[in-house]
Amino acid sequence: HAKARYAQEIGGLLPEIIEDQKQIIYKNAYHPLLLQSHKLEGKVTHPQDIELDSDNRIVVISGPNAGGKSITLKTVGLLQLLLQSGMLIPVHERSKASFFDNILTDIGDNQSIENHLSTYSYRLKNMKYFLRKCNSNTLFLIDEFGTGSDPELGGALAEVFFEELYNKKSFAVITTHYANIKLKADQLKNAINGCMLFNTDTLAPLYKFSIGQPGSSFTFEVAQINGIELDLIEKAKSKLDINKVKMDSLLSELQKEKTYLEKLKGYLLKITDHCNRLIHDIFFKEKAIDQIQKDYGYTTRHNAQNQKHKCIEQIRKVKEQDEQDEKK
Repeated sequence: HAKARYAQEIGGLLPEIIEDQKQIIYKNAYHPLLLQSHKLEGKVTHPQDIELDSDNRIVVISGPNAGGKSITLKTVGLLQLLLQSGMLIPVHERSKASFFDNILTDIGDNQSIENHLSTYSYRLKNMKYFLRKCNSNTLFLIDEFGTGSDPELGGALAEVFFEELYNKKSFAVITTHYANIKLKADQLKNAINGCMLFNTDTLAPLYKFSIGQPGSSFTFEVAQINGIELDLIEKAKSKLDINKVKMDSLLSELQKEKTYLEKLKGYLLKITDHCNRLIHDIFFKEKAIDQIQKDYGYTTRHNAQNQKHKCIEQIRKVKEQDEQDEKK
């Protein structure tokens, strides 16, 4: 009864369960705790679409902080645990899911003064456990993969861990800022990059996950927006490998292009819907014209044809206006 009441509160349902292969296709997926919290505060909660299958077993999410990377990762993990506990989850009815024997997580900072355990030591212990437990029936979730040590040395070790976990045929969602992990995801056949979209003018997060390319950390752009002087930013850039600066710049440009294309896609969908309604309207008007021609003969046919031409002229004007709006 409690599960049913909770499902009603969060809009939970049972996705299609896939048994013959491992697959997660969560459409319009909500983080249930965030959804409840935002309801009480009157805020909007942004759903996410995320897919894992045999072709793309590991998704690496990158991008600036405070954009929703960790929330997207936690949404997948929490929904999977709820589902495997016999609870309905807040996703679209066309969603699909499989069950995993192991769900492993490395989220947050678990350094311990009592046990003399640093952040990095804790993460290394976790990696040792992951390497022992992971197999093709495992879903693992790692937030800020590779952090806690020297970026170059820790990054190299993280890349080796990444390859080993990949070779164990596991499924995973990982967030990272490390360029070598993004590059490795691009090179491996069954791994894929994704990023959280941002308004590239203001760097305000859009809280929307996009699959297919890594995201820039926008380190220097964020610094500039927060008032750091330009000469200090340029000085910082001069201390970096020129290829790394170029790569981050390229990622920034790609993300800007992707954000623009997402906006354009939404706009084109609206235009298509508008044109389809007009076509539907004209179809019935033409049928009415044909019926008038049959009932009243040639004299009225001329007036009916005029009406038809008016409709066509109306469509032409609407298309011209849409083209002008698109240029703007």
